[in-house]
Amino acid sequence: MLLRPTFMISAISFCVFSVISAFSAEQSFDVISNKKAGITVSAIKPGATLLSTIQSNDNNASSISPDGKLVSFYAGVTDDPILQYSQVYVRAFSGGDTKIISTSSSNDIGNYPSFGGQFLTESKIVFTSAAGNLTQNSTLGVYQIYLKDLNTGQTSLVSQSESGQAGNSSVDTFSVSRSGKCIAYTSSASNIYGADLNNKKDVFLYDLGTQKSKIVSTTQSGAQGNGDSYSPFPSDDCRTVIFSSNSTNFPGGAANSIPNLFLKNVKTGSLERLLSSFDSKDINGAAEQPILSSDGRSILFQSLATNLSKSTVTPGWNVYIYNIKEKKTDIVSTNGNKVPFNNWSFNAGFLGNSSNLVMFYSMATNVSNFADINTWDQYGTDLFLKDLNSNQIFRLSVGIYGQINRQVDFQATTISPRNGSTVIFSTRASNVVDGDANDHRDLFWVGIKTK
Repeated sequence: MLLRPTFMISAISFCVFSVISAFSAEQSFDVISNKKAGITVSAIKPGATLLSTIQSNDNNASSISPDGKLVSFYAGVTDDPILQYSQVYVRAFSGGDTKIISTSSSNDIGNYPSFGGQFLTESKIVFTSAAGNLTQNSTLGVYQIYLKDLNTGQTSLVSQSESGQAGNSSVDTFSVSRSGKCIAYTSSASNIYGADLNNKKDVFLYDLGTQKSKIVSTTQSGAQGNGDSYSPFPSDDCRTVIFSSNSTNFPGGAANSIPNLFLKNVKTGSLERLLSSFDSKDINGAAEQPILSSDGRSILFQSLATNLSKSTVTPGWNVYIYNIKEKKTDIVSTNGNKVPFNNWSFNAGFLGNSSNLVMFYSMATNVSNFADINTWDQYGTDLFLKDLNSNQIFRLSVGIYGQINRQVDFQATTISPRNGSTVIFSTRASNVVDGDANDHRDLFWVGIKTK
């Protein structure tokens, strides 16, 4: 569900990277690499600091801790009876051992796949797992959300009813507040909310203080949506949740069951539909994956709609930003000449606490004046950083010799890091650093300097 853009990186391009006025990308790419199960770390590039990678299988980036000291990722180990299932790992950016954290409170490794790994605080991390041995109420094969305390080792079940029963159906997506106070998630379980009768995906908000989940995909009168609600994102203060829904019984409704964005005020219960076309009609394509800025004023999202902007856009996913106060939508996925990209763009996020520096993936070939030769496979996705104030755009997924020879794996990379100085991406490219011959997805980082 995503794709790519580019600009040809050469030695000159790196120079441009390092002297741009608004921000610069450091010429630093490190690969995360361990022999097996995160035991031994050895540098691939002399002088580079290795993060964490399981070389016998693909590695998927998850998140960086708020203080920038830890990185999480998930990976499986081929031919290992236990670690063949994907596990979530944590290690220090500066090096050292890689630790499996998808474990029970008694340190039993999960007996079924675990994914994600989003830092809530420096010492707490959230992940999903279908393991049946992480808590007393875990159910094998049903994905639940868990909270791991790295200091105490305690593993707690998040997606549960008030009586402590695990959700009777798998969770879908989740996101954490930048404040570390709440977790928004999607589940089709019918036993988390007492009167859940809609048989649809619902959005819940878990409060770290009360350790309770509250349904938020409802009207002010408490009616559940008659469609699926998903892709939630909470505000820093946890008083607002943005999510996508195709429910037609919500205020304003999702016209023709086309998913729109909705804003829920958790305190008052009010629910508001956000998006309309540039000429005040219903949008004609789905709007998904909203990300709320830290100041609470703007929402980044991706959409299939072709009538959100007056600009003629390429059919498919494009990235937009919505101003909540002005109720105005602008297209983000354009080049320096403000021409919409000629291929899909998606999975957008803000860089740290910035409201004008945004990142996203794209398959476009008209991002810059340089030719895009990253066409190893069908998509050739790249990762970009854009300054909305100056309209400058820069490609982050480059190697020591410029253009990488494989696409960035958009489904494996965290796009909205809370630490605003480091971005991790994942790729099977063999020329990001010298000596990468494992033919697996590795994790790389690039430093961002803001001025």
